[in-house]
Amino acid sequence: MAVIFVSVGSNIEPEHYLRRSFGELRSLFENLIASPVYQTIPVGTKTPQNDYLNAVYQAETVLEVEEVWKTLKDIEIRLGRSRTADRYAPRTIDLDLLLYDRETLWNGSKKVPHEQILSEGFVLNPLCDLAPLLTHPETGQKLTEHLKMLPEKGIRRINFLWEEDL
Repeated sequence: MAVIFVSVGSNIEPEHYLRRSFGELRSLFENLIASPVYQTIPVGTKTPQNDYLNAVYQAETVLEVEEVWKTLKDIEIRLGRSRTADRYAPRTIDLDLLLYDRETLWNGSKKVPHEQILSEGFVLNPLCDLAPLLTHPETGQKLTEHLKMLPEKGIRRINFLWEEDL
C-alpha cells in the first residue's frame, strides 16, 4: 500500500464540493483522513472571485501513481470541474496528488512531489497539520521547516464539519 497526500480546493460552493470530494475519495481509497480546512484568497488571478477552501487528504492505495492521477481527474469531472484557458478560473473542485509514498516521479506534465508543496501555504499548512514530521522527498527537510519560510499570503484556518451532508 502506498501512502498518498492529495490537496483539495474549491471556490464554487466550496463546502458542498469539499464534502463531496471526501465522499468520493473515501469510496476509492483506504484510511482516508482530512486535514483542517483553510480559507485562502485566490492566487494568480486578476479576475474577482470568491475565496477558496483548501485542505489535504491522506489515504492509502494499491493503485500505481498513474492510476491515482487518472482517478483524481475522473473525480474532478464527475464533480463538475471544467478546465478553461484561464488556469486560475473559479472551480468546483481541484484535486492534486502531492505525495506518493516517498517517491519522486514525472510523467511529462505531472510531478510528484507536487511543486506547490514548497511554494503555497494553502497546500503546506494543511499538509503539515496531517504530517508534521514528514520530510520532503527531494529536499530532505521537514515540511514544517519549509512552512516557516513561507509568507502568510491571506490564509486562515476555519471551522469545518467534514461529515455534514455526506
